[in-house]
Amino acid sequence: MSHETRYSGGIGIDATVPFEFKEIFDRPQYPMKKIDAKKWFSQQALDKVRFEQTEYARWLADTGI
Repeated sequence: MSHETRYSGGIGIDATVPFEFKEIFDRPQYPMKKIDAKKWFSQQALDKVRFEQTEYARWLADTGI
């Protein structure tokens, strides 16, 4: 006699801000202009990361938003 128990579970959390209240919620800001990544990474490593980023990730890195 074999018993097969299969369980699948998950959870979803909607953490979006209701559109009508978007003005009262701040997006986090990151001090991108104060960080010099060249202190820790070579230019070649930074170029590789930049190449592999999506357009959205590049925008986030450039703006700090």
